[in-house]
Amino acid sequence: MRRTPPPLPLYNIYSLTVNALVFLGIGARNVLIVNPRDIRALLRTLHGESFTVITTLNTLYSARLDHDAFRQRDFSKFKLAMAGSMATQRAVAERFKAVTGRGIIEGYGLTECAPLVCASPLQLNGEVLFDGSIGAGAIDARSPQAR
Repeated sequence: MRRTPPPLPLYNIYSLTVNALVFLGIGARNVLIVNPRDIRALLRTLHGESFTVITTLNTLYSARLDHDAFRQRDFSKFKLAMAGSMATQRAVAERFKAVTGRGIIEGYGLTECAPLVCASPLQLNGEVLFDGSIGAGAIDARSPQAR
């Protein structure tokens, strides 16, 4: 079973789409976080949880990485990291990959348009190519220049 701790409220379009519509739609278990800014409480909530997916944003990735309790977790079942709602900094992405062994897929979207317009490119082996850009266009997403 897939498990994810969504730190963003479900009224955020990114969180609603990814965590509520996609992951719940495929039967994943979401562990809802009351106050993601309280990193110690977040880590206590996640203690004993073996999550396979993390969906969050740059500042919360960085805050988690600053805590030994997060860095010392068992990431053997961890499969996917996604970031949205703001740009991911290269230093954060590199630290995260060093700790977990997984790259962060960065997505870009607009509440007024679509929750995902562009995303980081992936290699054929599933590795994330973090290049600091907003990535390639999502399937069926059209930009104003494409008209």
